[in-house]
Amino acid sequence: LAGFGFITFETEEERDTVLAAVGEELEVEGTVVTVAAARGRRRRTYRRREE
Repeated sequence: LAGFGFITFETEEERDTVLAAVGEELEVEGTVVTVAAARGRRRRTYRRREE
């Protein structure tokens, strides 16, 4: 996920699988997706693509 400004998930299952793999959590507020590392060291914000 690092370095990508836009990420798109087709399903919640896909989202959960990807985030579990990188050990991070996803918080969704409207169209803003915030990915926060479990240890709290990094915080990155992504905007969902709207189709």
